[in-house]
Amino acid sequence: MATRRVHGKRQVEERGHTINKLELGEYTWMTYIEVAEMVRKVGLGIRHHGVKPLDRVVILAETRAEWLIAALGCLQQRVTVVTLYSTLSDEGIIHGINETEVSFILTSYNMLPRLTTGLLLRCPKVKTVVVMEDQLEGVGLHNDLPRGMTMVPFQDLIKPNSKDASVDFPKVKAEDVAILMYTSGSTGIPKGVELTHTNILSCIVDYSAEIDIGPKDRYLAFLPLAHVMELGTEMSLLALGAAILYSSPYTLTKGSPNVMEGSKGDASVAKPTVMNAVPLVLDRILKTIL
Repeated sequence: MATRRVHGKRQVEERGHTINKLELGEYTWMTYIEVAEMVRKVGLGIRHHGVKPLDRVVILAETRAEWLIAALGCLQQRVTVVTLYSTLSDEGIIHGINETEVSFILTSYNMLPRLTTGLLLRCPKVKTVVVMEDQLEGVGLHNDLPRGMTMVPFQDLIKPNSKDASVDFPKVKAEDVAILMYTSGSTGIPKGVELTHTNILSCIVDYSAEIDIGPKDRYLAFLPLAHVMELGTEMSLLALGAAILYSSPYTLTKGSPNVMEGSKGDASVAKPTVMNAVPLVLDRILKTIL
């Protein structure tokens, strides 16, 4: 897995909106062994914070390496992952959190302001909020969680704990609900769809049978991991030994809105051999080319 380094950030005004322009560097890598170890640490970390097998955990963040690692850590501990689009309305996010009755949320620095300015006040069962840090800002200065809730930086979640040896790794069953994937809400309130561990395995088998991808391939990940297409693809690519390099629709090319002048877009640095795409993103790429 690879994540691009951010060396600097500045805000500019464009068409009445404030946009963060990023000075981007090279990709930094994690090996499969390093990813597996971080997955193990995430699983132990969530158990130390009171999450038990068959409990549910919400992931509310943009696509990034920590998203997939966190999901795998939950699945390894027989914990169901609830996926919510970061683009959902406030009402959609509140609905998903409350309907699944979660006490534990994994989110990102970018999403934290939305959560702390009213959303969490309407989610009374939430007790712990883990924040995937920004490369430059960390978790920021947000310490205004509602009373009774605790904020934990992602790097603290994965720190070794003296109680690690006492955690028994549960046996996952094929028909356990692995993912509760919420829809985008385009036809009303978001609806949760249950996906089992068998569903994940079936996806991996079908993917590997249909597409010739292996350890020599480089996949550029930028679509939402909260969508079944992206999550199914990345799970399958891990099984096939491919490299996953993380991106965003906002940094994909040098003409993307968050790329600072003088920086290259992710695609030209990553040099992918494989990409997923949707019409909206293809239109943006075509516009840049033209």
